[in-house]
This record gives sequence, structure tokens and C-alpha cells, in this order.
Amino acid sequence: MNNTVTDIDFDFVIILGSSKCEYRAEYFCELYKNKNKIPYIIASRGNRFSGEYEYNKIANTLKKYNIPENKIIFEKKAKNSRQNIIYSLKIIKKFISKRKYNRTTKNEKLNIGIITAGFHSVRINNLAEKYRSKYNIEILSAYGENTAKETWYRTYNGYKIIMDELSKNIQ
Repeated sequence: MNNTVTDIDFDFVIILGSSKCEYRAEYFCELYKNKNKIPYIIASRGNRFSGEYEYNKIANTLKKYNIPENKIIFEKKAKNSRQNIIYSLKIIKKFISKRKYNRTTKNEKLNIGIITAGFHSVRINNLAEKYRSKYNIEILSAYGENTAKETWYRTYNGYKIIMDELSKNIQ
């Protein structure tokens, strides 16, 4: 039987930012609402929309759902998806090296989930591929109001978001 995402015991989950990244944090909360163990969450930076960095929007949403503040780690440097992954993995490596995170089995790879928009998953999966020799990385797809599988093509905004992402995947 194949594992589902909710069966995986993640050590860290990276939530990638966006202009409307709150739904990604809500998706995390939905995945973990009935779990005893909450992994460390890295809220990644991205751009500054509406005067607030995306990592703050992610953290504020997590706190609304009673995710403990000591489980939230801020990645404050990245300006794009590639940097989100690079800087987040550096944070994880530093966190582990300072022994702030204890694993019972030291020889196994860390399980890392990356939450992003469904339309963004292909590119993030490709970016994460080079790190899979060191980490077990799973891409977790969340869907926002403009990018839901069933409705993205119904609005100009949804269509534009998907087409812009498609052009990035082709480059």
C-alpha cells in the first residue's frame, strides 16, 4: 500500500510564500489538525506584498490555528522559489548541526515537505530534485481561490497565474 502525504512523519515542512500565501498555511493546519507531532515549519520570505513579508503572513495564519510559535522558523533572505529552497535547507542543516533537533534514527534521511500552490508544484519538484540524495522531499499541493484545479480557467486572474507559471516551466 502506498503512503499518502498525511501518513508521512515530516521532520520539517517548508511553506513557500506568495501574495496570497495564507491558504498554504491553512492547508498545513488542515493536514496536522489531528496529529500529535507537529514538525518544524519554515515560513519562507518571498516578496513584500501589502507592506508585509510573506513569512509574516504565513506565521500569523499558523498562530491563528494554534500552531506553537516555537515550531515556526523564519527564512528571511529568499526572493524567489529557488532561493526559498536553498535558504530553507541551509536553515535545516544549521538547525540539525546545532543539535536543536533530535532524531531517534540518525542514519535516515530527514523527511521534508514543501507546501506550494498546485500549479507551482512541477517547478518546485524540479528544483528539489538535486537535494533528494540528502533528504526525502515531498511536494504538497495547496489550492487557492484563483488556482483551484476546477476553477483556475474561469477567471482572467486564474488563467494568467497558470499561464505565467507554465512559461517558467518551459524556460
